[in-house]
Amino acid sequence: IVFSRVIEIESMPVKSAICHAVGTVVSNPIMASHLIKDKLLLKIIKLMFLNDPPVQCKAADVVLRMMQHKDLREPLMDLDLINATWQMLDSPYEDNHLAAVRIVYTMAVHNEALKRQFSEYHGMVTRLVRLARVNHIEIRQKTIQTLAYILLNETAVKLAWGSGLEETFKELIQDDDLAVLTHVLMAMVNATRSEANAIRLLNMGLLSEVCSIGAEREELGLQHLWTGLLANLAVPRETQKSLMEPEVLALLVRQLTDGTYHSRYNAAIVLHKLIWKP
Repeated sequence: IVFSRVIEIESMPVKSAICHAVGTVVSNPIMASHLIKDKLLLKIIKLMFLNDPPVQCKAADVVLRMMQHKDLREPLMDLDLINATWQMLDSPYEDNHLAAVRIVYTMAVHNEALKRQFSEYHGMVTRLVRLARVNHIEIRQKTIQTLAYILLNETAVKLAWGSGLEETFKELIQDDDLAVLTHVLMAMVNATRSEANAIRLLNMGLLSEVCSIGAEREELGLQHLWTGLLANLAVPRETQKSLMEPEVLALLVRQLTDGTYHSRYNAAIVLHKLIWKP
């Protein structure tokens, strides 16, 4: 009750201090549940609409801590969280972007219904596609990671392809950062589950970059991703000729013996599709 009254005071330092104090108690699920019932959390989420990045980020941090409790994630959506998150995502401040992307990521990973809500929210996917290309490394890492999971939603895939996804893929596939490279490959896999999009990606001319990753990068965590992408590209008949190039076949054959379990499986699928003629 005291917090609910004090947070109404027109003082940004006071509002920030209340968010900090609340953030220390929400790890307790009972306390967290009471924050929703007593409508204090609603007041905190409303702070995310302000034009004050420090206060907005403090409020977003409380929300992220609340999300540790999986049974409280859906009730959060009834408190205008998606609009508040969009407000921060669409602001000009980098700190806001990072905090908002973390919220979207947590929702997208842990709940299919919430992933759909964020995926289909006007402008959300477009903003993520563009944010993934910013120079801020932490934002770039978290945004492409979030986008990779969002692209499991078919509506999000359609929106992303219409929002400059090609440019994002072309830029990030050349990124040296392992986290970025891992998740851009994951995003490519999830964005090419349909034959039309597999053809679209191959027509972007990125096959050589994907093969370079397979030939030059030694990280085991990348193997099932680039081979999984080739497995998607091998489905349409229109793309199979490109995969018959000697350097591509050599990489796939090598994976059959030297790759991880999943990459061996993917390589076998690709080779089977290229050889088998119904």
